[in-house]
Amino acid sequence: MEFQETIAIHRRLISDGLAGESEEALVDSFCRGLCGAGLPIMRFFVGSNILHPLHDGRTIVWEKGRSQGIGYFAETEDDQEAWLRSPIHHLMESGEEHLHRRLDDTCHGSGEFPVLDEFREKGGTGYLAVLVPFRAEATLGGYPGIALSYLTDRKGGFTDADVGTLRELSHTFALTFRMLSEVFTGRTLLRTYLGADAADRVLAGRIRRGQAEVVQAVLWSSDLRGFTRIADTAPQDELLPFLDAYAECQVEAIEKHGGQVLKFIGDGILAMFDAGASQSACNAALDAVAEVRAGILELGLTRRREGRPATDLCIGLHVGEVLYGNIGSPQRLDFTVIGPAVNEVSRIEAMCRALDQPIVVSSAFREADPDAAKRLVSLGRYALRGVARPRELFTVDPER
Repeated sequence: MEFQETIAIHRRLISDGLAGESEEALVDSFCRGLCGAGLPIMRFFVGSNILHPLHDGRTIVWEKGRSQGIGYFAETEDDQEAWLRSPIHHLMESGEEHLHRRLDDTCHGSGEFPVLDEFREKGGTGYLAVLVPFRAEATLGGYPGIALSYLTDRKGGFTDADVGTLRELSHTFALTFRMLSEVFTGRTLLRTYLGADAADRVLAGRIRRGQAEVVQAVLWSSDLRGFTRIADTAPQDELLPFLDAYAECQVEAIEKHGGQVLKFIGDGILAMFDAGASQSACNAALDAVAEVRAGILELGLTRRREGRPATDLCIGLHVGEVLYGNIGSPQRLDFTVIGPAVNEVSRIEAMCRALDQPIVVSSAFREADPDAAKRLVSLGRYALRGVARPRELFTVDPER
């Protein structure tokens, strides 16, 4: 590869990073650039660890002009043998930064790395793996580095000059890839811990302490029946899976119907549907309730069959104005909602036990949407703790 062609690929990697190209587009541009410069790449791999609630890492594989897309992996015992016998694992354990093999009978001993035998059977003639390390303090967690591998089907494989060029290019590629990957990681972490809407607001710059806006919201407050008893009697290693299962059932339904979870409070959930952005927010909340109720019933049946603890759910719904934004100290902020309506929905949800109802709805909720009102039936007027006047409460009409 000519010097000017190498410089052009370096520059393209930098410009792609500054332009915010996707990781897949970056890989495709890089590999096409190598092929266009006379270094035919049969297969390219890049992988890195990520901070993610479900996955340990992400990979992208490019093969002869096409990307197979982003893949995710989790460390499992089923994958351990293949991983322990891989060239990338060898680099991590040995401390070496690259591994080069010609894939022919004279230069590659069969069985050293099983994956190289597979590549040779598919027509590969040369293989190069490169590990680009980073300082741990310069990353958002996970293994501090990026692994790359190149496979060619050119006769004779990679020359020593090719190896030197690819190692040099790998560092520029890794720097750009890391930048794009950590944008993904940062967005994932914000969405995981704040919720999609709050995360988008934070990323848009709404991070000033005390910065909030008035929002007309449908508020959802829920908690599990009898959780204290279950926590006292169930094995300790059962509690987190128990809470996760019931939370997942609610969160998926809430988000599916346009709501967002604001906070997990022990075994309870505080969520909201933006009534100002949607005329059907009340109906959306009731649709989410119906889906949650069905899911809770199915989950309970499954868990009881398995001899595991199961319970039911109490849900309170209310409509009111809330302050939505940053609350806290200069060093520790929370993006959440506050206001009398938040307190009131908690009181309404607490009435589920007193009224022996799985869902209790306020009169404000009923009055906010005539269509949603058709799905409700009155429970009567009741005094709520901390609320000045008695309120008429409703529940979902079983016939509707």
